[in-house]
Amino acid sequence: MTSQFAYPRLGEAGNDVSRLAGVEVIDLSDLPSEGPTGHLYHIYSKAVGDDLRRLLNAGEGASRRRGLVAESDNLWRLRRETSE
Repeated sequence: MTSQFAYPRLGEAGNDVSRLAGVEVIDLSDLPSEGPTGHLYHIYSKAVGDDLRRLLNAGEGASRRRGLVAESDNLWRLRRETSE
């Protein structure tokens, strides 16, 4: 998906940042894009908020955070929230 300005998203830009040592890319493509800009996942998505808290408060890498599925060495996909 490209933006309204025809620029590709980070994961589609042709610069595969997931290949950079020490960088973990979290793909949020499966989540609904809510909010006026479509970039406020941390506010509108409980799953993103929980993931960020574990990263920032506990310093946990992607391999230790629940809800993330490995796509490659440094690329992870955050699963869409499911109601319990």
